[in-house]
Amino acid sequence: MDELSINHFDADWKAEIEALVSYNEKIKYTGEKNYEDYSYKTLRKYTLKYDKNSKKWLVDDAADAKADGSESSAWENKKELKQKNAPVLKWVRSGDKSNI
Repeated sequence: MDELSINHFDADWKAEIEALVSYNEKIKYTGEKNYEDYSYKTLRKYTLKYDKNSKKWLVDDAADAKADGSESSAWENKKELKQKNAPVLKWVRSGDKSNI
């Protein structure tokens, strides 16, 4: 994460955060021996809005741009966040139906 800016305008508090986001994704197709790697990185800018009632920052918007992973090398303020116990989704085809 980098570039945190907080603004107060028209009685609303908003914050913008830029983050390098990595997705590790592999898919194995029926009848194939190996997995296809669909992993990618993106530079994501989040806009957060402070909700006075819940007293929480909520995501108001997000925009992505292509990234190669080197974007964070010059960032001074970094924090790596990982999802623990990320769910593994499995698609199963049964007849004409597909389910997760």
